[in-house]
Amino acid sequence: MSNNVHTLTAYDLSFKYLERNNPLKDELKEKIKNQENPTYDLEAFFLDFANGLKDKNIAKNSGKIITITGIEDIFNKNGNVRYYIRPNAGKRGIPTKIINVDQNNSKEYIFNEKWASTYPHNIFVYSINGNYYAVFHRFSGSGCKTIFQDAANEILKSKGMKMILDWKPSVSKSDNTDEINPKSIKLKFEKEIKSEDIADYVDGKRKKKIFTVRELMLDLRVRDNHKIREILQNLRLKKLTKDSAFKAIQQETSDEYNDASITVKMGSTSKVVKWDDFENLFGGYDITEQLGRLKDSHAFIDALKSCTDDYIYALVEE
Repeated sequence: MSNNVHTLTAYDLSFKYLERNNPLKDELKEKIKNQENPTYDLEAFFLDFANGLKDKNIAKNSGKIITITGIEDIFNKNGNVRYYIRPNAGKRGIPTKIINVDQNNSKEYIFNEKWASTYPHNIFVYSINGNYYAVFHRFSGSGCKTIFQDAANEILKSKGMKMILDWKPSVSKSDNTDEINPKSIKLKFEKEIKSEDIADYVDGKRKKKIFTVRELMLDLRVRDNHKIREILQNLRLKKLTKDSAFKAIQQETSDEYNDASITVKMGSTSKVVKWDDFENLFGGYDITEQLGRLKDSHAFIDALKSCTDDYIYALVEE
C-alpha cells in the first residue's frame, strides 16, 4: 500500500438538542422531552460555524485548532446542494521547526508551544433529498473529522444543540482495509506534571507537560493477547465505539492506562498510529486511482469534487 493514498469517508449528519448540560434547558425543555429535532439547516450552521471560529479560539484547551474563512463553493443540482469547505486544522503545544530548503545556509524558524502548525483539508457536506451527509477527504491517513466535530459542537452548545456524525458504511464499495493489520499495541499511563526544565518557565511559572509514567507493550500476534486483538477487530468493524473499546482493553489489562498507540502493518510497510487515529484507518473508500485519472484533465479540487459526488450518490442509492 502506498503512503500517498486518498480516501473518502461518509457520515450521516444531523443536529440534536443537548440532553445534558444544556445552557437553554428551561427554554428547550418541552422540545427535548418530546424528542423534537432542531429546525436548523446547513446554511445557518455554516454561518454560525464561521462566525464562531472568528469569535473565539475553538478547542484551545483540547490542544486542537481549526480555522475557516467560509464556504469555498456551493453547488446546487436538481434541488440537492453540495457545500465545499477547506479548513486548516492541526494541534497546538508542539514546537515546530521551519527550514528554508532553497537556501544553502538554511535558517531555522522555531515556533514555541503557543503556536500551532495547521494544514489544509477538504470537507464536503451535502443536502440530498432532505437528508444531510458529510464526506471527509483523507490524504495518507491525515484528516480533520474529529477536530471539525469538536469545534462545531463547542459553537453549537450556546444554542443548546450538538452535531451528530454517524459513519455511513458502503456495501458495494470496497474500503481496501484487508491490507491493514494491527501488530502490537503500546498502552501508556500518562500524567500531567509541572516541568522542571528551565526552558519551560513562562512568565515566571512552570508549564505543565505530559509525561509517560509507565508503558505496556503487547504483541498482538501472540495467542495470549487474542482478547485485545478481538477488541480492536470489533472496533474496526464498528461493533464498538472508540471509548468502549478502550474500556474493554483496560478491563483486560489495567484501568491506570489512559492512552495507547498501535503499530499496524499496511501492505509491506509498518506505521505507528495514535489511539485517536486508529479507527480512521478503516471505513475510507480509496479513490487514489480514480483521482489520478481525473487529474490528467481536471484541476485537483475539481477532480476531488467529481470523485466525492460519485461516492456519496452511490452510497445514498444503496
